[in-house]
Amino acid sequence: MKHPKRIHLLFLLTALTLAPACRSEAGDTCTLSSDCPGTQICHPSERVCIDLTCEGISCFADIGTSPATDEGASSEADTNETKGCETEEKPGWRVSVFEVLEKGEGRQGIDVDKDPDTCWPTPCEDGFDNGFEKVSMFNSVFEESITTGDVALAFLQREADLEIYDVMGALDSGKAQVLATSLDSETGEPISNSPILSAKDGELSAEGGFMLLKLLVAGVPLLLPVEALSVKGILDENKMDVLIGGAITKKKLEEAVFNVPKEDLPDVIPDNEQLWTTIKILYKIDVDMDEDDSPESISINLRFQGTPATLCMP
Repeated sequence: MKHPKRIHLLFLLTALTLAPACRSEAGDTCTLSSDCPGTQICHPSERVCIDLTCEGISCFADIGTSPATDEGASSEADTNETKGCETEEKPGWRVSVFEVLEKGEGRQGIDVDKDPDTCWPTPCEDGFDNGFEKVSMFNSVFEESITTGDVALAFLQREADLEIYDVMGALDSGKAQVLATSLDSETGEPISNSPILSAKDGELSAEGGFMLLKLLVAGVPLLLPVEALSVKGILDENKMDVLIGGAITKKKLEEAVFNVPKEDLPDVIPDNEQLWTTIKILYKIDVDMDEDDSPESISINLRFQGTPATLCMP
């Protein structure tokens, strides 16, 4: 199904890269969008505050809008109330905030390639790698996708692994139904997980593993295979606040783009080739994960926050 309102994501990308007339004059210097006044955003590469006003279309204001409802469909919110578990219950955490980390003074992050002498975006000296940092301009979209339920995630800490699930259920219900699609159809094991290195007093670190990350980019849901995970953060009885770093090879990213069904593309993106052209302006191949002295992967740094929830296992 095509989502007409999400085409504004593509208009934003065009505004930042191809259509200077869609931007105001350069404003104050910035490191984060929160440094800019009003609805201005911090341009991801020029690091100045910009105001997007595209000839009758507000490039910025429409970024976080939900998909238009189909004609004849109910516009009432779907509460997805989870009244109880009919299967095994597990204590976990429901994600309420998800973001790609922005570069800034004192930023948090993960050293994805374990090389303190490399980092991205430059200039930097903290060792944190984030080749997808430009995608942080869409954090408002990711926030909206959590609120609307387009993206619904939960974390479960077991003795040996930290597991990540797709779920359904009202965000504030305190319960969430784990979807069977989060499990490998042959083994029944979670697709997204990372082996725990240490867990004590609510602080956790994990290393390795894999995560299938869903990102709404240019109005299109991309399933990105993030490998070589590094996880650190807090998961306790009050909250979850976790950083996850990982890497995606250019080959795997390209496969993910060309695997998007044509019917899922918005009208302004006629084919997967155009989608790939759009995606390519958003990343930097910055880390060498196969240790052949040549970068082949794109690093990513993510932050997940949430609250304790009962998980209903499939």
